[in-house]
Amino acid sequence: SGFTHMEWYRKSDGEVVFGEIGARPPGAHQVDQMKYACDFDVFRTWGSAVTHGTLDATIERRYNVATIYKRAQGVGRITRIEGTEELQRRFGEHVVWNTLLPPGSPRRDWLQTLVSDGFVMLRHPDLNETLAMADAVGSDLQLYAE
Repeated sequence: SGFTHMEWYRKSDGEVVFGEIGARPPGAHQVDQMKYACDFDVFRTWGSAVTHGTLDATIERRYNVATIYKRAQGVGRITRIEGTEELQRRFGEHVVWNTLLPPGSPRRDWLQTLVSDGFVMLRHPDLNETLAMADAVGSDLQLYAE
């Protein structure tokens, strides 16, 4: 009845290696990705299934979801973000969550965080469009610190 996850990898020789079996939901905002892919409240639906023994929601994957984690170049405080306006113009309706640190914020210590200096999560029904948008955010959106 627990919300758990398992991470595994397939090596080039075909061998499967288990990296983690966690007694917790998966990290890197994957539960939120499930929510945005299927338009449902994952935790509420899971809790209802555990307490009532049945699913009370129809779960259908409608979207592909990508999360792009960004790390500022430089040290100190975020001084500027480049590419935001153009990417918002191009993909705004597909951006479901943006946590980028605003200018003036201190950079996060990359050794102490998994979310870097923020992320952009987007979704689209077409996988190729989702991948193209994710590539554009990864390459055209830049954070700078001084």
